[in-house]
Amino acid sequence: MIFFPVIIQRHWVLICVNLLYKTLNFFDSVKMTSKQDIERILKNLATKFSTLCLEANVFSEVFNHFKSYSPANYPYEAMVNETRRTVSLNCGFYYILYMDTFDGSTVRDFEQATVLQYWKIVAYKIFHSSLNKAAEDIMKPCPAKSYILSKE
Repeated sequence: MIFFPVIIQRHWVLICVNLLYKTLNFFDSVKMTSKQDIERILKNLATKFSTLCLEANVFSEVFNHFKSYSPANYPYEAMVNETRRTVSLNCGFYYILYMDTFDGSTVRDFEQATVLQYWKIVAYKIFHSSLNKAAEDIMKPCPAKSYILSKE
């Protein structure tokens, strides 16, 4: 399986070129992408990826004949307002969890709490990364200061 995180109008979705089942899978954490847009996006990706693979001599297979298929019951965010997508900061975390839980035909179920827990794990890893120089400054003890209280 080859995964492509794609951003559409400030919203992350996930596309999978599924070599196991010869399908193109589309995952949208808020399920707001129309069927026509999904088909257009999948066709576009299949055409461009096929061209790239052929030119690079990576795959000799063309992906345009892969069927569009997305599991019907995969975890997604409940929408408060169906007519206008509310701003969601979770879509990037959803696509990572889709990659982790998709076996090629189904997505293992996970709850909203799993997404929130994942936020915490990522924040912890970023903060404690050896690349995070700002964390070093934050963790330094403050210099002791003496404060004189006036007797007024």
